[in-house]
Amino acid sequence: MKCPSCGAEVTGAFCSFCGSELPKEAVNIINNYYGDVTNNNSPATVHRSADAGNLVPGVMCPNCGSNRITYNRESAGTRGLHKTVGLCKNCGNTWITSQDVRVSPKNKVVAMVLCVTLGYLGAHHFYVGRAGMGILYLFTGGLFCIGWIVDIVNIANGKFKDANGNPLR
Repeated sequence: MKCPSCGAEVTGAFCSFCGSELPKEAVNIINNYYGDVTNNNSPATVHRSADAGNLVPGVMCPNCGSNRITYNRESAGTRGLHKTVGLCKNCGNTWITSQDVRVSPKNKVVAMVLCVTLGYLGAHHFYVGRAGMGILYLFTGGLFCIGWIVDIVNIANGKFKDANGNPLR
């Protein structure tokens, strides 16, 4: 039987490698978020937090209802974002429990006022730190006023982002 925690082939009630208790029946943990845990080329690189591996009381697996849950923080890809992934030690089920959300320190109202009043000069782009687009708007009259109108709509809908790709607050 494979240990759901470390993926080692073991027999008995406890894993001889990591010491975790083995479930009563065999667990198929190949079809989970991490892929086959025995394969070192798993699709996700796990960065364990300081308290990873500790059981959290009162939290249950959405698949089997077990309270033998551990949490791992892993990189979500770009710009230092992370997500927290829950792992059930009983059934091997994994799920994303939370994801970091970054918000720009720049204000959406200020960007909208700058866009409406001086948008054809690119003032709103300079405000959010996108100097290249600001200079382009300055020399093209807000990209011939079409880009200016598109930016007003994007700021109003919350789709306008700062230089780091974060939505305005």
